[in-house]
Order: sequence, then C-alpha cells, then structure tokens
Amino acid sequence: MGVSAKSVVTQGVVLSAVDYLDNDKIVSIFTQDFGVISAKIKGVKKGNAKLKFAALPFCYAQFNLATREEMSVITNAVEVESYFKLTQNYDALIIGSAILELVSMVGPSCETEVLFYALIKALHTLAEFTTHHSIVLLRFMLGILKVSGYQLNLQACAKCNKHMKEAFVEPKNGALVCAACAPFGAVEVSSELFDMLRGMIKVDFDNLGQFAITKLQEKEAFLFVQKLCDIHYGRLLNSLKQVMF
Repeated sequence: MGVSAKSVVTQGVVLSAVDYLDNDKIVSIFTQDFGVISAKIKGVKKGNAKLKFAALPFCYAQFNLATREEMSVITNAVEVESYFKLTQNYDALIIGSAILELVSMVGPSCETEVLFYALIKALHTLAEFTTHHSIVLLRFMLGILKVSGYQLNLQACAKCNKHMKEAFVEPKNGALVCAACAPFGAVEVSSELFDMLRGMIKVDFDNLGQFAITKLQEKEAFLFVQKLCDIHYGRLLNSLKQVMF
C-alpha cells in the first residue's frame, strides 16, 4: 500500500533543471524552509504547460509540493518576483548563474534563512544593475564565506595578526596573509581589489552602486572568487569558465 503524499508550501528559487522522461523536468530549488531540494514538475515540457516558468533557473516563486519518499512533486507555483531581466544581459546571466551555482555548492551546509535572504538580495540587485555586475558576485561571495564558516579577515594578517596594506590568498586554507607571511604559491590580491573588498564588506547590496570596477579589477575578482571556491569547496565555478578577458 503506497504512502500518501504530504502537502507543503514554501518559497524558493530554482537553481537548475534537467529533462526527465518525455514531458517532465526535475528542478533543484533553494527553499526558504528546507534548503536545497529536488522536485519533479510533470508535463512541463508541453507547449501549453502552465508551470513552464517554474522550471526555469532564477524563478522565484511560492511552490506547492506533494512530498513523497522518492521525490517531491510540484503541484502548483505562484511567481513572487521575476528575474527575467537577468537572462537578457549576457554579463548579468553569467554572474547570476555563478551565484546560483554557489548556492548549490554551499546550501546544504549553511543556515538556510540567512543564505536565502542573501540570495534574494543579490538577484534583485543584479537585475537592477546595468553594468559592474561582478561587484554583486564579489559581495555575495564575501557573505557566503561568512555564513559557511570561512569569513575572511580583511584587516589583519591571519598568521602574524599585523595590519595588512597588501594581501595574499593562502593556498591551503584561503586565509588572507601579508607579504611577509605569504607562503610559496600564495596568490596576490592587488591593493585596488583589496581596498574595494574592505569597503564592500561594510555595505549592503542596496548600496553597491557606489563601487566602480575596472576591467582589470573585474578579471582579478573572477580569479579571486575561483581561487576561494577551489580552496573551500573543492571545485571551480563552471559558470565563470565561460568568461573571456
């Protein structure tokens, strides 16, 4: 005798989606209440499917779920906010995809409520920005490190505890160290990027527009984020591999 499904309602953002059978999709959703979950949407690949929007990355909606032992099924969804603009700008799409990928990586180990709030703020800011999208990724990355237990000390060297005027990323644990303490293989962070990081950590997403970033700083920012992901989470962000300089 089958186990009856339990119905739950939660808000969430679709992180990714894959085809399943002829007309279904399986989506990964970062939810406000349960963290990262997988759920099936039946018949969503049909042309007239009313829930087609709910199977697209960046969809922020309230989901009705029928939870079963094998997999939850999305029975209904109501859009909370549209981030469609992100898909119309290549730079915003790349940065947004990197943010979703980060959430997929760290979601299971982070405090769900804090990470969900940060994700919504980041996507909203990214959708409003017309340029300098990399700043949103940098700010989000700094917040992610904090909630996942890897908060960077942007003032004092992690080894000698002296004030830093320049910084290097320690290759084993991702800490920031001064030039005197930097081991072989440490990656230098330019003074321009280091100063921007120290200013950025003090502001919310709503005030990121005050930061300007050059193409050179943008390149270094991407490399900085990739280095920290590789050290702390064991892999690079596939989304950023498409970026050409």
